[in-house]
Amino acid sequence: MKGRPNVFFQQTLWGERLSLYTARPAWLEEPILRDTFSPEEIRLLGESFTRAESPAAREAGETNLRNIRKLKAAGSRIVLGTDTGGVSGGQYFGLGSHIELELLVTRGGLTPMEAILAGTRNAAAVLGLDRMGSIAAGKSADFIVLDANPLDNISNTRKINTVYLRGTEVARAEFAKRWKAKFN
Repeated sequence: MKGRPNVFFQQTLWGERLSLYTARPAWLEEPILRDTFSPEEIRLLGESFTRAESPAAREAGETNLRNIRKLKAAGSRIVLGTDTGGVSGGQYFGLGSHIELELLVTRGGLTPMEAILAGTRNAAAVLGLDRMGSIAAGKSADFIVLDANPLDNISNTRKINTVYLRGTEVARAEFAKRWKAKFN
């Protein structure tokens, strides 16, 4: 991997999440879920953690975590990515990446900064997206402002205050109002 840094393969922790948690995760109660998913989606996601996973599934999840720790120890570039395209079959776009960041830190051996770089700078570099991945003059200016420091606790990436796309603040309250009107 070090010798061929543009080699790509998928290590998905979101897909293995059911085998990596031994109980209903606390993040299911976080405000960001209520702000972004319907009550039914949250219920279904929560129920998925009540099903017992097979020993083989648990071992597959643990193998992924061991591989990440080995790749980090070998000096390989770690990149966060997703193959989810929306809410279907348990593929919660956006949320999955936040949970993978947390698992990379709490179980995969990365520091919070290494996980953040995996999801920003490293991901953009691997994809050849020169105008993304970091904040600098001439770049796209897509970023989030958080209410708490993710270097203190990686789960703070889910405490989103403001979102900017191409330097313009996203009107999240208006989007949320229109979204919630669909469920009332």
